[in-house]
Amino acid sequence: GKSSQLFRSDNAMDEEVAFANLSTNVPGSGSIKDIEAHPYDENIVYLTKGDKVYRSENKGESWEDFSGTLPEVSMNTIEYYESSQGGVYAGSDVGIYYRDASMDDWIDFSNGFPATATVTDLEFYYEEGNPAEDIIRVSTYGRGLWESEPYFGTPVADFEAQNSTIPTDCSVNFQDKSLGVPHEWYWE
Repeated sequence: GKSSQLFRSDNAMDEEVAFANLSTNVPGSGSIKDIEAHPYDENIVYLTKGDKVYRSENKGESWEDFSGTLPEVSMNTIEYYESSQGGVYAGSDVGIYYRDASMDDWIDFSNGFPATATVTDLEFYYEEGNPAEDIIRVSTYGRGLWESEPYFGTPVADFEAQNSTIPTDCSVNFQDKSLGVPHEWYWE
């Protein structure tokens, strides 16, 4: 069954595992529906509970309401999209919503999705080295499975150079800092 109890272990690989009880830190009422840890930053965690999405930046010690203008319906599942800049998808009783680091609020991502379907889970298929081929897969209660390409939006190009003054015949390394989900680059 579902519960509002939340525990965290910071030493899961040790011989004697210790758990911190974070249950009193979880806001709102009702049961926790889903938890999603950031794949690269151990401090960031998302959870869905009731009609809310919450975000923690300190391993669940405190939470902020990350719901924005999401509809007041059950938020059933949340999934982090690794090819984006902080992108998360929330599955609800009335569809799918998306938000990333470049956005102030959620957008409806239910285009082509059955209007009356309750989302029960979200998962990604990642095509290594080619985000243009990534697929989001959605399971529903009683309406089958659905898949789509992820939200790509309009990329905002940005980069950082290793050096700003480059002598002739020397190489320079660039770090891509683009927002959105760019999947091809063109230099002139």
